[in-house]
Parts: sequence; C-alpha cells; structure tokens
Amino acid sequence: MITKNNLDKESRRQIFGIQQMSLAMAGWPKEEWQKIDERMLFLTIHVPHKDDIPNLVGLVYTKIRKSLGFADSNAKIAMIAGADIGGTRNHAVGLADDSLPHIHAIVILPTNLVCKQNEGSWSSIKEGIKSSILEIRETRNLKIDKPVYVEKMSFDDQNVFNSIDYILKAGKNYTDDVGSAPAYFIFPFEQLRQHQKAKCECKKLRLSMHFARSNVFQYPKNQDSMVFEDDVRAAYFDAANDQEKRLIYRRLCHLIN
Repeated sequence: MITKNNLDKESRRQIFGIQQMSLAMAGWPKEEWQKIDERMLFLTIHVPHKDDIPNLVGLVYTKIRKSLGFADSNAKIAMIAGADIGGTRNHAVGLADDSLPHIHAIVILPTNLVCKQNEGSWSSIKEGIKSSILEIRETRNLKIDKPVYVEKMSFDDQNVFNSIDYILKAGKNYTDDVGSAPAYFIFPFEQLRQHQKAKCECKKLRLSMHFARSNVFQYPKNQDSMVFEDDVRAAYFDAANDQEKRLIYRRLCHLIN
C-alpha cells in the first residue's frame, strides 16, 4: 500500500507542487483548467531588504493585475511566490557581503488575458507587468541593472514542479536567513483562505492534475505520470466492487491533500 511515508522524492515534489498550483487557482471555473503551462510567467523582483518581502509581495500581485486591466474577474490571476536571498542556489548563503533579497514567482494567467498566443502579445504582457511592478518605489529605486525580470515559461528541459521547488527553496532550506518572510505566498488564495468552496475546488483540481494531466498540461514534461499515480489508477480499475473503489479513493485523497 502506498502511503506518504514511502513516496519517492519526485512524487513528494510533484504532490507539493500540485497542492500549491491548485491553491493558487482556487475558484477558477473548470474550463480554465486546460493547458495551464502555456500561460505561465516566471518573475524575479528585487527588494531593498528581506524583511520587506511580506509587505511587498501582495503589492506585486496587485500591480500584475493592474497591468492587465484587472480583467481577471472570472478567474483571478494565480501567483505562487517565494522569498529568496543570494547564495541559495549554490549553498553559499552568507558568503557574500550583499544578500540580494528578492521574490521569485510563477504567475498563471486565465485564458481571457492571453487569447492571442503570439510572441507580440506575450512581449506586451511582459513589458506591461514589468512597468507596473516598477511603480513600486522600493524596487524602482534599487541601484541594480534588472530590478524586475519577467519571462514566459517553457518546459522543454524541466517540469513545472522543479520550477516551483526552485522558487520556494530559500523558505524551505534557509528559514533563519530569510528572516521574517514566510516560506511562500499563494495568491489569490491568501485572500480566500476562509472560503470552504475554494478549498473544495482545490481538491477537484488536484485530482485532475494528477490523473488528467494531458488535459491540464500542454508540455510532455508536465504530463509524465508518477509511479504511484499509475499504481492507484490500476488498483481502482481492478477493484472488485464499489466499496473497494471508495476505499482507494479515500486513501488517494489523504495522499494528495
């Protein structure tokens, strides 16, 4: 029997990544759960001090929505963000004089904001987001070359779960160095935490991300299923009766939620 204790590292990483994406997309209608990796952006926003991050990350989210005209009423723009400092990538935290505090974020846009899937429209979206974030005084006044970085994501070499793991690495591995910043921030879920309906939708979306990957994701790297998913699927269809199927389903929900 597969349990949380005997899952391999990659399965744990993907379960965690799917949990965060489903929280970020809480409240999205089901028709928006299609090919979401075609609508993802990667952001890095530098800030003056690591303790500024909790106060500024919500403002960054608002500036992103502003750059797109707050036209996300049907499905709010989703954002997963993590606090980071210099040196976490190569385990050299504290070795440099400047800790270079910054925010990494993955943004998932609803379909109505990216209906024209061409390079020109993406360039406009990226520049609009960058300009809007640079309205934040703390970031605009930094004396560095690129205080804000925005790029459309692709997944030819690695999957989205590696990217989520990357942006949250500091909060998970260097809690003391990151300071008062929480490990990560999920928007708009930070504003929906008390809504039971949103939590229910999260669970449904997680099931789709695990067992209908070709619908949710466009890139093959993100469609690759985990061994535990194949095992659960086989056990479910081989179950002798509905009672066994319900038991397998309950165990699965405990595993991925």
